[in-house]
Amino acid sequence: MATSRGAAIGTNSPPASPILVCTGAEAVRDVYERTVLERRQDLVFLQNGIVRTMLPPGAPSVTSSVIYFSVLERGGPAKGGGCTFVHGRFAPFLTKLLQAGGVECKEVPRLHIIEALAAEKLLWASCMWMVCHAHEGINVGQVHDTPSCQKTLRELVAELLPIAARSLSLADGEGDT
Repeated sequence: MATSRGAAIGTNSPPASPILVCTGAEAVRDVYERTVLERRQDLVFLQNGIVRTMLPPGAPSVTSSVIYFSVLERGGPAKGGGCTFVHGRFAPFLTKLLQAGGVECKEVPRLHIIEALAAEKLLWASCMWMVCHAHEGINVGQVHDTPSCQKTLRELVAELLPIAARSLSLADGEGDT
């Protein structure tokens, strides 16, 4: 059941059932705070980003994902772009739901793994933008078709990923659930 803007989230569905959230990073905290207290652990974020960093300190664990698919038009099919990853209480539910829609999806067992995957994807997208821009605005497909661009992209991600992992305490599994 959908919740209208401004309404309390979690009141339209049974307790302990997943609450699917598809929103931009800028709205994650607002969605969390508008969710009734006893339902916050039922939130299932279907989006990119390191959700834990967008929530208040001490927030209960939620289900999060790193998505590698798109839907180009309302009612259209999901178009895969790699394997989507899911972690959390409702990971089995979300994995089955996405697979039923034709999306390759796998559960990951530890929080630090999903966060490392999210950091890698965020870095990859940022680095892709830089490579496109550095080569006079070529598009993503052209980067993939150009061996020298592919090499630059891999080198940028490889250089920046350890820094992101350290800053988010991903390498040692801190905060794992």
